[in-house]
Amino acid sequence: MATVKFIIQANSNNSRVYLRFRDGRGVDIKLKTDYIISVNQWDLQRGFPKRAGDEIAKFINAELKTLEATIYERYNRTDRSVVIDTNWLKEIVNTGQSVNHVVKKKDSALFSSQVDKYVLAKRKLVKASAIRKYKRTNEIVQEIGKLLQKKIKVKDIDWDFKAQFDDYCNVQAYSPSYIRKVFKNIKTIAEFAFIQDGVEIHPMLRGRVPYSESENKAIFLSFEEIERIENFDFENERLNNVRDWLIISCGTGARISDFMNFSPQMIEKYISNGKVVRDIKYRQVKTNQQILSGIYENTPMYRTLKRLGWTFPPKISSQKYNDYLKEIGKLAGLDDVVEGDKIDPNTKRKVRGRFKKFELLTSHIGRRSFATNYYGKIPTSDLMVLTGHKSEGMLLKYIRKSGEEKNVEAVNKVRKWLHS
Repeated sequence: MATVKFIIQANSNNSRVYLRFRDGRGVDIKLKTDYIISVNQWDLQRGFPKRAGDEIAKFINAELKTLEATIYERYNRTDRSVVIDTNWLKEIVNTGQSVNHVVKKKDSALFSSQVDKYVLAKRKLVKASAIRKYKRTNEIVQEIGKLLQKKIKVKDIDWDFKAQFDDYCNVQAYSPSYIRKVFKNIKTIAEFAFIQDGVEIHPMLRGRVPYSESENKAIFLSFEEIERIENFDFENERLNNVRDWLIISCGTGARISDFMNFSPQMIEKYISNGKVVRDIKYRQVKTNQQILSGIYENTPMYRTLKRLGWTFPPKISSQKYNDYLKEIGKLAGLDDVVEGDKIDPNTKRKVRGRFKKFELLTSHIGRRSFATNYYGKIPTSDLMVLTGHKSEGMLLKYIRKSGEEKNVEAVNKVRKWLHS
């Protein structure tokens, strides 16, 4: 019986991962892989990185799992007349674990080269939109390199580079959330270079890099505002359709890439306790996660779908949806002045300021309203299942609930419990 096992032989922070392949008594092959990991991140019993490891350990774990599956798959469909030897295994390992042959070794230290390698390695695992984001990240790094009059290498990503990066992004008027996302991409590429090529990276990238936390309060629609929009007749089919989509998005917490693709076939109907119950079952485009969203009686979404005969409004483009949302918000009287970010039509950049609420409405308003309105009213773990957030931290960051606010809520809950 063939077995695949991964081992490390050194006792250091830069231990090479080796592959051992056995097939009965006649075959026992050991090869080194391209992966390097700290001994503290390695689970000797499992032969894989520890499950609670950092991002690099998680990346290596995923890569080794893929390599292991590839070897077993190739072994199972290899003709028995083929000799299973070192060359056979090398061919699988070299094509399955790395893309070192794509970029010359002398160029591997350049950040741009590592972006190309990363995109090539991940092209089948991530969506085209993610590839575009990494390429845009590379463009930003190269623009900073022009200002510094140098080609940026992976090892140049240090605290001085971070300061230059922050200055550049602030001049470009990028939002704090966008700045965080771009630098996270930079960090991912650097970690990839370390893992794949053993390229030197600065120690700062092995820890948590601090970012600006100066974010606005989340803009959302309250239950009262949602009902006000529901009951408003816009006397225009185009705007009434947008109103219905907004009600549906506020009731499901779905992204526009999901709810704009809802169809009647996704509505599941069954009997529960003698009553007809309906839910919407769909798979998220972004995460491929299956979500079941309840259609609850006496809610705006229930009334809207019932009025539509349990079908959905005509689809519209995301750009038109964003534009029309502002129209219905204005007509419905959402004119409270709030702090937020708005796209400047001239610079196409977000500008922070105080605007009328309807000016800040975008396709995300439904998802954020759902998460914010139900936070604290149902268990957080249940809310995460309904929204598809992987952790409570991600959910709180999405609705922009601060630690101080959570502290106040906890104190009030204890006070209410003690006096109940």
